[in-house]
Amino acid sequence: MPRENGREMNSPSNYKTNDNIQGKLTAGENRQTVMQPSARKRIHDPLPQSTDRSEKWNRIRKVQKTSSNTFTRTEDVSVKPEDLSAFIPIKPVEVLDDESLLRDEIRGWIKEYLCMHPRRDFRVFAGLDTRNTPDYIKPFQVELAQGFENARDMFSRMKNQCQNLSTKEAISRTNEGRYLIQMFELEKAPNQEQILKEINTRLHSIAENGEQLLQQTVEIGFENVWIASKELIWDQESKSYVTQLINSDMPNAFVKTVDPQCRIVFLADTFHFDPHVRPGEELKTPVAEAIIHETTHLSSGTVDLLFYSKPPSGYALSGKDLLNDRHTEFHKIAGSLSFKDFVNRLAQQQNLPQLSNKAVKDALSSDHMLRANLLIEDAELVMTIIRDLSQGRAIDERPRVRRTQEQDITKTERKVEGKLPDIKNETEKMRLSDAIVIGKERSQSASGTKPNQSLERIQNVDSHR
Repeated sequence: MPRENGREMNSPSNYKTNDNIQGKLTAGENRQTVMQPSARKRIHDPLPQSTDRSEKWNRIRKVQKTSSNTFTRTEDVSVKPEDLSAFIPIKPVEVLDDESLLRDEIRGWIKEYLCMHPRRDFRVFAGLDTRNTPDYIKPFQVELAQGFENARDMFSRMKNQCQNLSTKEAISRTNEGRYLIQMFELEKAPNQEQILKEINTRLHSIAENGEQLLQQTVEIGFENVWIASKELIWDQESKSYVTQLINSDMPNAFVKTVDPQCRIVFLADTFHFDPHVRPGEELKTPVAEAIIHETTHLSSGTVDLLFYSKPPSGYALSGKDLLNDRHTEFHKIAGSLSFKDFVNRLAQQQNLPQLSNKAVKDALSSDHMLRANLLIEDAELVMTIIRDLSQGRAIDERPRVRRTQEQDITKTERKVEGKLPDIKNETEKMRLSDAIVIGKERSQSASGTKPNQSLERIQNVDSHR
């Protein structure tokens, strides 16, 4: 949860699942099992039913079943980590095959975030098909559809850039290399080129994994994309829908990394704050950024090392902003559960069962490879690198954040934002365009702290943005 954003209409019992998405699956796809909540819960459960596609997701994510790690660590401050010559492996992806438990946790988080308003009702919508959703959700579904296209394009561009960089004799002499040297503070690193190669290899893996996960999301009709929302109110002045919530300090999306269905839950209210709630600060995160951030959690095991500050109104944070926040708040990184998990994996990799958190923290200032390895596991930092390098942006350049009335991207603007991928499959074209076309038609007429984690079986696997 690196940057919290200040992100029920009808009774949950009136919720109707969107059956249309099933009719849009590719021809010949095998019928999947629909996981039903218990009869007692079905009446009151606001969550959509989920089709079990765990086999596909597990294959894409190279999943391991959740198992207890027998490695234990007893800290001794005198034990120092060995200097790294390469990055340690990412944490293996594990899943929890307990749908009821996962739904309880997802439901609990949504309630925690959205029920701060006196009206405690909310609804959860699956997918981006706008034909069966209320008018206040349709424009956001259209925005999400565009965001998924942009996010997938950025992953694709980043993957290609990394492939190109791997052929360079000196990455440090490229524009991408100069950006990475600043982001990871490698100006004085004696093994600068070696570290850049490790960073490039990891970025290539992250981009490739992210692209594959988003491709699968498209192929199943976005049914793993959930939108949780209270009833948004039409604001005549801004000609857009706004939330009734005023607390802007909450994540705008979250995932459960142990979820075998790879659900990404967007809290629609966080994308619809009245800007007057926090004058001078940008409360809306660009949708594509949120998608990339959450996707890397699911596909590459990234974590949330730090809460980042909010950018000034009209802008997103630059790479330099993240760097400044890191200098100011580094002590919070060293005290996080994610840092402890990193030390556990480092200790296991180096067979140092007495390695201490303090020894690793102290080593970060001198071991540039170790520091880069830790930082590249941060989802917000990875998202920012992918966004900036795929769009040719300098580290100190803040991207503009468009207002609602600016959502239609012109051809000229697309040259800056990145050309959308060439979609050759007709079925895929229909899925991606359906929400946009139908959403525009329908929306024109309308114009007018984390929750308490009580489930001990799921620890240190929860990712919010």
